[in-house]
Amino acid sequence: MVGLYNDDELLIRVSQLQGFTHIPNYLLIGVRSKADEFNKYDDKFYFYINGHFLTVSIGTTNSGAYSLLGGWKKANPYGSAIIKSDEIYYDVYEYGLHKQRMPALRQVKPMKYYRDGNNDKKVDESGKIYTGIANTNFHFNNYDIASKVMATVIGGWSEGCQVSCETIPYNKIINEVKKTRLPVTYALIKEF
Repeated sequence: MVGLYNDDELLIRVSQLQGFTHIPNYLLIGVRSKADEFNKYDDKFYFYINGHFLTVSIGTTNSGAYSLLGGWKKANPYGSAIIKSDEIYYDVYEYGLHKQRMPALRQVKPMKYYRDGNNDKKVDESGKIYTGIANTNFHFNNYDIASKVMATVIGGWSEGCQVSCETIPYNKIINEVKKTRLPVTYALIKEF
């Protein structure tokens, strides 16, 4: 599980990413765990408004077992979408619905991806980099966004999406973005 970072540590790390120009109104930072436990929620998401911390949530920045072990074949011929880390994606998310059912942050601009199609239990950040919109939204791990059950297993909840497994922080993020309808910038970094 990714440890906790303070605001200065995270914002300094984001400011070092290639392409960084400024701290946006809404910034979601995903921290990808070094451990990369198979099919487990072991990453963290930090949400900032104008550089001020709002909340942190446990989740995943990786695909779950369903996608990694062959489910990707139904969605893409090259493999499960793995968002390239150590990148900042300005204004990439907007408030919307995931699969027309769940309030979420929907991807509206391209991101960089690897495609993991070797059907093993490890997320691979290697090979060709693809750029595009793969519908890798930020969403909750349950269609009942009031659920108090904190899941530990990803299963089919991520085929490349960024997924929170904590109700209260997730709803804080979604409600804030829904209120203003401002775009959300996503910075995905590796645990450091």
